[in-house]
Amino acid sequence: MNSRAPATSTCLWLAVALPVAAQAPAKPTADNQAVLDHLALGAKPLETLTPAQVRSQPSPADAVKALLTKQGKSTAPEVV
Repeated sequence: MNSRAPATSTCLWLAVALPVAAQAPAKPTADNQAVLDHLALGAKPLETLTPAQVRSQPSPADAVKALLTKQGKSTAPEVV
């Protein structure tokens, strides 16, 4: 009995794995970029903070709420 995998499975794996590794990272949408930009304002490098300080840093949810407020939109949860 042959313990080696068939050559076709190896070729298939390479055909699937190589293009993914070569892809560039996706670009954020305009809305996502606005959240990232707002989140970066006043952010401190995590490696310089204690765990308690890291936990008190603004979150993406905080950035979204601030942007919605700035745009005059409601931050109340939607009724579903």
